[in-house]
Amino acid sequence: SLGDLQVQQILGCDVISDRALARLHLHRESATVRDFWMKARLHKIPDHVALCIDSFYFGLRPLRLMFRIPSPEELLAMQAEGSRCVSALISSKMLT
Repeated sequence: SLGDLQVQQILGCDVISDRALARLHLHRESATVRDFWMKARLHKIPDHVALCIDSFYFGLRPLRLMFRIPSPEELLAMQAEGSRCVSALISSKMLT
């Protein structure tokens, strides 16, 4: 799963430095993405997001990753099934 991937597989040195990881008491070679999320306080990301991702990792909160904003009907259907949507918008054009 995504949480099991090592930080070095996803976050290169150009994204986060070894020094920044050391401040979180993480090592690039052994830290997982889940370890990073649980320790990092990302800019403008509320603290409860890390807890939500951790719950997702353990299967306690079903999340559906989408690379677009779902329609209101899609969102209601997901919520009726007990899952939640996470929209990963990768460009500013997608916000307009």
